[in-house]
Amino acid sequence: MNFLRVFVLALALTSAVSTAEPIGIRGGHDSSADTSPVPEEEMEGRPPRMNIKTALNAATTSIGALAETSREVQQEEKVVLPFHLVSPKMNTKTVLYFTYNGDYSNNFPINNILSYDTNGNQIGPLDGVLDTQTLPYRLNKLRGMTIGPDGDLYVCVGRAHLSKIHRFNGIPNKSGKHEFKELFIDESMYLHNRKGSKPIGAHPYQLLFSSDWKTAYVSNQNTKDIRLFSGPKTTEPGKPIADGRIKGFDDVRGIAMYDKTDMLFVAAKFGGLYMMKRGETQASQGQNLMNQKHNPQGLLICPIALLIRDDILYICNSNKDEGGGNILYVDLSKGEDALVEVFIDNEKGPRFNHPSGLAFGPDGKFYVNDHEGLATISYDVNADGTSARNAKILIEHKDPPIFVFTTRYL
Repeated sequence: MNFLRVFVLALALTSAVSTAEPIGIRGGHDSSADTSPVPEEEMEGRPPRMNIKTALNAATTSIGALAETSREVQQEEKVVLPFHLVSPKMNTKTVLYFTYNGDYSNNFPINNILSYDTNGNQIGPLDGVLDTQTLPYRLNKLRGMTIGPDGDLYVCVGRAHLSKIHRFNGIPNKSGKHEFKELFIDESMYLHNRKGSKPIGAHPYQLLFSSDWKTAYVSNQNTKDIRLFSGPKTTEPGKPIADGRIKGFDDVRGIAMYDKTDMLFVAAKFGGLYMMKRGETQASQGQNLMNQKHNPQGLLICPIALLIRDDILYICNSNKDEGGGNILYVDLSKGEDALVEVFIDNEKGPRFNHPSGLAFGPDGKFYVNDHEGLATISYDVNADGTSARNAKILIEHKDPPIFVFTTRYL
């Protein structure tokens, strides 16, 4: 810091000399100098005179500012970064974000996102990482979350009378909170603004962006449909797309997009797992993977959450009301010959009861939420992504976990 103080002082003194009036030109002590007043137009934009005392004060102020900046940098050192903004060469760690069943009752108390490290320790604010101070209402029943092209965090608010998707700053503030930016989609607006009218959709479960960021897909649990909106990279983000509805499902939960074929997968829970081509608006137009051709062993019973990594579709498969379930996969690269196969056998390792969320971490681990068991289980995955091992109960939750999302922090 002594070297820094000398450097800043020298810099300030140099500035003092350069901004003072040169001797013998204007305002100096040379008797031959022109002492006529400086024209007003020449004075505009000229720096004020600076004597030695002013320079010393400026140097002290500069040192204080640099010290304050240094403290701010140190405080910002451990900051959460959206996964896609982090270089593989950065010294980062995986952080897990969770949403929960939620409600304002003693049974389901968590209506925020909690964050954990890969050792199962809660990190960040204990009451949740979303800053809700500027919201006009309380968050309730949070569901899917994702990162947009702007690096911001988009979160579904599933409570039926709210039915909104919020955009939060992707980088937390000094308190570890993601500050609210704007309301991205309001599916309930017609319910509130037009007497007797119905909402666009109710209970948004998951938000998904197309690969070009121009379309936003929202799965709705209560209205049992998929709604299409203008994506973040359009002139009117969040605006409903005309005739942008895919309907006819018995139920709707998770969705996933296979970019190689532009195919949308829809987990209809009680009705099957549908592959929908762009432009199809009825479930009956899609192909149901629960059929005999793709599901000959009858493994696929009740799909809940979906995830695509490379060419593999991973499925949280419940046993309806019987509990249990397993994690299945489909190798999409096989096209029409693709079969539903077992990725995690629930009979081996820690048993889960109603798997509800799944994610791959940048650390290579695979994470599964156990809704009824109030737990998150981690696994190691083999090289081709078709089997998992070394199951470990990582986190025991106080509220049934729904979605798990992975990101990184410095």
